[in-house]
Amino acid sequence: MYGYRKINRYFIGTNVLELGSDGTATSSILVRWSDRLTVVDMHDKFSSQINKDKKLEEVTFLLSKWEEYKPTNLYSDILLTDSLEH
Repeated sequence: MYGYRKINRYFIGTNVLELGSDGTATSSILVRWSDRLTVVDMHDKFSSQINKDKKLEEVTFLLSKWEEYKPTNLYSDILLTDSLEH
């Protein structure tokens, strides 16, 4: 919970990019805090979770490596959580 409080302190939430998915725990929170959420991950840990959280249907999920992702718009927030260890 500490990490989410830190994120929320500086969070704008207009158009959010999440690099990497931790199995949707963070995505489930971000989709509720955001006007628009895009998740980029090279593994689809995301689709199977939509049945458990219907709000995740609003998320744009892109199957891609981060270094190959070419954004076409600007983001108010870019988050990389639970991913640097990889």
